[in-house]
Amino acid sequence: MPEKDRTIVLAMDALDKDDRAKAIHLAEQLAARYPDDKTSQFVAAQVLSGAGELQRAEAAFRRALQLDAGYICALGDFARLLDDSGRVAEAIRFARAGVAARPTAANTAILAWATATGGNVEEAVALAREAIRLDGGASLFVPFWTYQVLAYVGRPDEAERELRRLSLQGATQEAGCTARSERLASDGTGPSRAGSRHRLAALASD
Repeated sequence: MPEKDRTIVLAMDALDKDDRAKAIHLAEQLAARYPDDKTSQFVAAQVLSGAGELQRAEAAFRRALQLDAGYICALGDFARLLDDSGRVAEAIRFARAGVAARPTAANTAILAWATATGGNVEEAVALAREAIRLDGGASLFVPFWTYQVLAYVGRPDEAERELRRLSLQGATQEAGCTARSERLASDGTGPSRAGSRHRLAALASD
């Protein structure tokens, strides 16, 4: 196994085993040794985030997106990190840059989510619908984002259709990119999603 891949596996394994010091050390190695590899930067960012090193995680996320502004895995996690720290406008800016670089269904779904957390309900709904149209039912990653937008801005029927898609068997490579981060969030080791959820809920009640 190439050294880079081995370091990635070891870093993620260390985080899974709650060996925080080792996970951070390996993540920092990844970020330092492979500054021009977006995957290394993304994994370093995820591991550092999971270990609670949010400032260092942010630097790695920024580097990954500097290398590829439309890199879906990094874009979604970084948008949520920014949102969780109250920097919604910056999350929207990065999401817009992602769509400009790569106008895919997945990136459009992330922009819809960021736009909703920023309070622009109508644009968020339009973007969510555009993401659904572009996706054509191909990915589980897209409804993961769009159902949240549609539910919290008061479009329950559309949200239910998206949520139903998440119950289907199988997942795409895009969906796999977020599976780990969602597990980290659910067990309390990743960034909290509560802030954005509360803002979206407030939008729905307006």
